[in-house]
Amino acid sequence: LGGEKAMLEGLLLGAIDIVVTANGPVTNFAPRMGILDLPFLFESREHMYTVLDGDVGDQFAAILKERGFHLLGFYEAGVRHIMTTDVPVRSIDDLAGLKMRTMQVPAHIASFNAFGANAVAVDYGELYGGLQTGLVDGAEAANTNYSNKRFYEVAPYWAQLGWVMLAADLLMSVDRFQSLPEDVQVILSDAARRSVDLERKMYAASDARLLRELADLGVEVTYPDPAPFRDAATEVYDRFVASQEDRALLEAIVR
Repeated sequence: LGGEKAMLEGLLLGAIDIVVTANGPVTNFAPRMGILDLPFLFESREHMYTVLDGDVGDQFAAILKERGFHLLGFYEAGVRHIMTTDVPVRSIDDLAGLKMRTMQVPAHIASFNAFGANAVAVDYGELYGGLQTGLVDGAEAANTNYSNKRFYEVAPYWAQLGWVMLAADLLMSVDRFQSLPEDVQVILSDAARRSVDLERKMYAASDARLLRELADLGVEVTYPDPAPFRDAATEVYDRFVASQEDRALLEAIVR
């Protein structure tokens, strides 16, 4: 069905009925959704779920509706950490000058540059080879894809930073959803809600299990102090939260 941006375009054109995508690509269509990709936005999984399932989530649903998307719910897309090939990251200073691959999300790129690294663009499908050949010195990922893609084979240092918690958006187009009979809309919305609850439970359980397994595989797991990273991230907020509307939305998230 194509990449995430192409799938979202297909959704709006009526060629695809439902899409699950990381939030980042959605910002191409609804830029204000980028608030969800800011570093250290959520204090915990529970904080993220409470925010996304409450009034703030309703505000994001309204933002999406203005762009033609009907939000069925927010899945979890992972707590993100840092992998490196040659140098373990024990503090923010260890990132200085390292070439780090990030998702092509403006707030993510700005975050790693603020941390002192050099954020670079590498297609995800080429990341393993890029780590192996030295094209990049590291990347960010969740426990799930770090393990499942076997990145630990070429980047055996794994810093549990939790620099961002990502949401995945479960979407239909407004037109497609409203074309359904009302009883089907209710059934679909209820099924989506139950799927969100199940996905989050399964994701959290697999996240903890995979971290234990990675340690058993000989991965060197470090736990850098997040405080200096949080301080460095201030400039990212200054850049990406500029309007009064966005500041109000941010305040509703963090309070």
